[in-house]
Amino acid sequence: MLSQHLRDLHREFSDWINGRGAPFSVEQALRFERRLRHGIARAALLELGVDPAAFDRAGPDAPPAWPANVALFPADRIIRRKPAPERGQP
Repeated sequence: MLSQHLRDLHREFSDWINGRGAPFSVEQALRFERRLRHGIARAALLELGVDPAAFDRAGPDAPPAWPANVALFPADRIIRRKPAPERGQP
């Protein structure tokens, strides 16, 4: 499933670069970015040992069906801050 998703993204991106397929538009770029983030999140879940299909089956409003305390945080809400410099350093 994940490999097929990533292959589709690669094919779509290479078509844009090579000038094939539908003309590039802002809507397509946003949809591509959303699909890419989704693929990255699924890959991260697999690395953590969580089955991404459990999230697909449950749906967005369903209660968790997995026996772990897994929470998903959208990437656009995560704020990354630089650590404060130590005293005496610029």
